[in-house]
Amino acid sequence: MPPAIASLICAAAVLGLLFLDRDRTVRTSRALWIPGIWIALVGSRPLSAWIGVTPSSELEGSPVDAAALGLLLAAALAVLVLRRKRTQTLLAANWPILIYFVYCLISVRRSYHPDVALKR
Repeated sequence: MPPAIASLICAAAVLGLLFLDRDRTVRTSRALWIPGIWIALVGSRPLSAWIGVTPSSELEGSPVDAAALGLLLAAALAVLVLRRKRTQTLLAANWPILIYFVYCLISVRRSYHPDVALKR
């Protein structure tokens, strides 16, 4: 199947599912834009490629990308701080996620380039 036709079918399926989910009483949070923007940035070319900025090195990346992802991280942390009680309840109920995060921190610590590993 040609990629253009597959993309059209996928887009039609997504739009159809959005149309079927018509519950007007449910109000979604504006904070959902944060992971949506993050997925769009990570799933496509880097932001620096879109605006034509070349990265300083392969390991360090572009300061434009770092700034954009840093802003998204700061916004996400602000949402978590504002929802402190719900965040604590969620993490207490899902302790395996905390174990995974501890494992990730240990892996960053043991990396050859811990500063780069922490950024990624």
